[in-house]
Amino acid sequence: MFLNILGHEAILDFLPKLSAHSLLFCGPDGVGRRLVARWYAAFLNCQAVEKRPCGQCNSCQQILNAQHPDYREISPEMTTKSGRKSRQPQFRIDDLVPREGGNPEPLSPWLRQRPYYRCRLAVIDHAEGLNDSAANAFLKVLEEPPSYVKIVLIAP
Repeated sequence: MFLNILGHEAILDFLPKLSAHSLLFCGPDGVGRRLVARWYAAFLNCQAVEKRPCGQCNSCQQILNAQHPDYREISPEMTTKSGRKSRQPQFRIDDLVPREGGNPEPLSPWLRQRPYYRCRLAVIDHAEGLNDSAANAFLKVLEEPPSYVKIVLIAP
């Protein structure tokens, strides 16, 4: 269960004290960056008033079952439009902001929706895959998200 993360105690103690809306989790693959992001989402939305997510409330259970309405992970396309494996997976602009004929569920409109619980948390996995166009299109949201939003960028 990811609510009992080992080896990141200092980070887990520090995260609840942060007021930042955008965070960058760096490190090599396999060190638990996504697990810590899920833990943070559970903490932010836990219905029990504790220093750690309780793991028992409805919100924590939804996080544990990967069905939380206020938590979303996105990652770059691993294939090209022609269906080949991409050498350098990159986000497309329409993964982040609405564009005609693009991704039907871009991230920014989801972020603007009011949270079901207390806070919406979006994880942009492989943030190094943000090309210049996608990064520029998403910059305003990243710099000034709604007050009820946290964004976690994950990169090596």
